[in-house]
Amino acid sequence: MLSTLSLFATFTVVLVAIALYPLGSSLYRVGHLFHDVSDYGMENCQLVQATGLNSCEDMAIHYPSSLAFLSCRNMLQRSQQAAVGQDANTPVVETSTIYLYNLKTDTSHPLTLVGFDSELNTLGISVVDSSEKPGKLVVMLVNRSTKPGRVEIFEYQLPDPTQASTDQTLSNTLEHRETVHHSLLTHPNGLYAVSDQAFYVSNDCHYHSGLMQKLEMFTQRPWSNVVFRNEDGIIRQAARGLVFANGIVFNHDHSLAFIASSTTGTVGVYRVTPAGTLHLSETISLDFMPDNLTLDPVHGHIYVTGVVKFLEATKFLKAPSLDTTTKAGFKVARIVNNTASNRFLGVNFAYETVLVDSGKVLPLGSVAAVDPRSNKLYASSVVSPGVLVCQLPS
Repeated sequence: MLSTLSLFATFTVVLVAIALYPLGSSLYRVGHLFHDVSDYGMENCQLVQATGLNSCEDMAIHYPSSLAFLSCRNMLQRSQQAAVGQDANTPVVETSTIYLYNLKTDTSHPLTLVGFDSELNTLGISVVDSSEKPGKLVVMLVNRSTKPGRVEIFEYQLPDPTQASTDQTLSNTLEHRETVHHSLLTHPNGLYAVSDQAFYVSNDCHYHSGLMQKLEMFTQRPWSNVVFRNEDGIIRQAARGLVFANGIVFNHDHSLAFIASSTTGTVGVYRVTPAGTLHLSETISLDFMPDNLTLDPVHGHIYVTGVVKFLEATKFLKAPSLDTTTKAGFKVARIVNNTASNRFLGVNFAYETVLVDSGKVLPLGSVAAVDPRSNKLYASSVVSPGVLVCQLPS
């Protein structure tokens, strides 16, 4: 009897070890479990703070107008949303707020949502010029206040480009146009707006709560996917077999999609077919856990932001405080065309470090975007006291 129990216990331990090996291997490579992280490129950075401008998980810049749209929220509520394995049934006490940030003046103000009176629990945000209404901007938001999730589509009136624009003349409203529900929006996270109607959205998990979601995450099951909504409003799966798909962005001509896989520490590069489906062509291995991705529209670089110390991030999200010494820090990297000799082996992309904050300024970082006009980088976090603004070297 004892030998049978011993054999069963051994068998169970082996199965658990096999199941957890992918996560353990990834954390060893990207989680910085056994060494400290040093600041890099922080010399010309400053923290911009304003009432309500905190815990902005994602941002989207409309470069022609130099206006950034940020999805922000109360720090405590945002941390509960961001916690690993957080049950989707956790009630939302305070709704998210969308902030408009003027890159020319480093000023911001909240936007009033017109025609929208539902709960808003945002993550990904994306903007695109309206082809149907010139002078209008389409603003899309992931809303995880319900399960399955949904995508909210708003319109923003851009300032007249022929007139001098000031903070006082900028619109302070977002007009709600549509709520997109679909069973394929299981647990939406990252979002990329293609047109007035079309978008891509990543589902980081197949299960939206409970034990199965925890099992999926901690054993790195490839059950995550990306969903595409076309111009006709038809929603279908564009890519599958991903592990915790997160941020998503496209290159300048929409021929390639870049998708972050947070827990594996990789960014997948996908070819885009005429039908909108995505086919993996290359995987970029990072030394940190990527979150959101943004595109520099002038140079074509992809900016990747993410956590560098996984265990510290987990501890911090359980009890967020700006006074704690438990800071996870973050890294910003830039994906560029590979110029090394291995490009002849099909390695088309490489990455280079742009910025590392050990947690002294922002405890975490989830997104960074660059304004090529001023060569400034703007970074914010799922839990943070403001927006980090850095002057990059010329």
